[in-house]
Amino acid sequence: MAAVEGVRFTVDVDAINRQLEEHSMTTREARSAIRRGLAEAGRIIRKQAVQNLRGVIGKNGKINYRPMQRFVKFKVYKDLGGVRIDILSNSTKKQAASYRKKGIKDIAFTLKFFDLGTGDRYTRTGVGRGKRYTGRIQASNFFQNAVKARQNEAQASLEKFIVKHINRIAAKR
Repeated sequence: MAAVEGVRFTVDVDAINRQLEEHSMTTREARSAIRRGLAEAGRIIRKQAVQNLRGVIGKNGKINYRPMQRFVKFKVYKDLGGVRIDILSNSTKKQAASYRKKGIKDIAFTLKFFDLGTGDRYTRTGVGRGKRYTGRIQASNFFQNAVKARQNEAQASLEKFIVKHINRIAAKR
């Protein structure tokens, strides 16, 4: 679908472990530093995806991206194995309830149409009347382009971000 599969990042685990040992980090502090480093690397790609979303063209010109940009999400895995950045937002019940309470319509599903495009679409107009043409959406590939454009930058920065957060936590002690 709209998730780019197979993108893997690697870091020098020995160098990070040496940093953690040098600063005598507790497990909690180490997990926090790694989580923050992963999140910062994930934000690089998310930021580019939102920027690309701003340039998506619909049938009447540029789309109103503002209500949709909140649905380009990223999440650091609990086991700190990586980051998931996607536009296929499956809102939890708690998130959906929060959106309803704030009067926000959950329109995350529309992002995949702007990213992947659609074929010709028709609606039924009634018995014996036939179908009515409702258009098509041209694929913009804003999400795939963001991943391709920023993948190398996020990979190169990942280890640097983790070390930065290790040093920041060590400085606070």
